Amino acid sequence: IIARDRRITSWAHEAIAARESTFGDHRLGLNVVARYRDSDYRDPITQTVELGRVSLFDRPRISEEPVAPAEPTRTSARVRQMETGASLRYAHRTGLAASVSARRVFVDESSKATDRADSARSSANWLYNASLAAPVTDALTAFVATTRGIEEAGTAPQNAANRFEVLSPVLAVQSEVGVQWRPHERLRLIATLFDIEKPEPGFDSQNVYRYLATVTHRGIEASISAQLTERLSVLVGGAWLEPELQGEAVAAGLQGDRPVGG
Repeated sequence: IIARDRRITSWAHEAIAARESTFGDHRLGLNVVARYRDSDYRDPITQTVELGRVSLFDRPRISEEPVAPAEPTRTSARVRQMETGASLRYAHRTGLAASVSARRVFVDESSKATDRADSARSSANWLYNASLAAPVTDALTAFVATTRGIEEAGTAPQNAANRFEVLSPVLAVQSEVGVQWRPHERLRLIATLFDIEKPEPGFDSQNVYRYLATVTHRGIEASISAQLTERLSVLVGGAWLEPELQGEAVAAGLQGDRPVGG
């Protein structure tokens, strides 16, 4: 299979205005942000060439150069995303810190399939994140955070009844709570409990590719870092993860309660 003439172009722009003020033991910061992204995806033209019997240790020889079709067809997609938001940060000299932010995101997605059928979708969503860190003792700090983010889901695959249909963006929510223990200035231990939840697409009984379940990843993450000498430091970490699927697809028996690879 020969693929050629693929193109991916993306432009991103960002503007930030920030202001910080200090009042005695208190520090307050305010950020206002505006972002814009325009991404254009042009998939390659693919051609299939029969090579016959070949050896994996020798470079295959193509007897005839494949001729490109007179009117090549290709799939393409475009994503335009606009985002505005603000964040507020607070910090105290004792180590207490908090932050909160909210953003409004507008996403316009379109795709053109090989059969020239167009698909487009526009969406608007609120995103947020908040965090709080508080010292428990001189060596121990507790923290908690939550975030709602967005990611592109692309289009339905070619073997679906709704092939190349643009799917709505995935909204993922991540929450975590943890502690940081620093018994020595050269030694630090961080342990975190986390929970990540987002929709999972799949094929329904009509072979339509859409969101059918919710995947949840719960687990524990821990790391320890030590500064052994001025030039040598060690970092060791690990995580335990338990994925689970829930929703109509699982209840109907169309798929199991564990995601692929989970």
